[in-house]
Amino acid sequence: MKKDDERRLHVSYIPRLITKRKQKVIYQYAQRFYTPYIFVLWILVAFDIDDCSHMKYIVPFLTVVASIHATVYKYDTYYKDLMYVMQTESIEVDWYTKMHYVTFEFIIQIFCCFVSMYWVDEVHTCMFDLNRKYQSSLFITVIMLTFVLHVGHYKQTKKQTEYFVRSSYNHLTNVDV
Repeated sequence: MKKDDERRLHVSYIPRLITKRKQKVIYQYAQRFYTPYIFVLWILVAFDIDDCSHMKYIVPFLTVVASIHATVYKYDTYYKDLMYVMQTESIEVDWYTKMHYVTFEFIIQIFCCFVSMYWVDEVHTCMFDLNRKYQSSLFITVIMLTFVLHVGHYKQTKKQTEYFVRSSYNHLTNVDV
């Protein structure tokens, strides 16, 4: 060992597997599967009104309604966060950015809501005539697809928020302190 090595400070750094930001992304992804509209489906199952003639229409209807509700809520939260970060209530989000956000949010949400409602009781037997093994593989595929879309949407939303902040405070870059 060299003399210089004895004087150096050695720090054994163990990186964290899941940072706070990654925890937030995973938590938000898990929240996508919760919808209060699933209580309607549970009530129908509890009162034995879950025959296939009704479920073919009720589950897609509940999925779309729950997805619209969640998308509107997410966009409102996104807009309020922008107002908070920008410290103003007069933020103009262009049409393209708004539609991009809402479209991706709705697509991800519709898959997540359908997957969460699909496995309630024996509802899945009414929806598609697929064997159990194929349904399970399709389920795992949809879960992975929605997670990838969720992370991509999170990164895009973060990039858009940073753009709004940068463009709003662009006039402060030439300030001498």
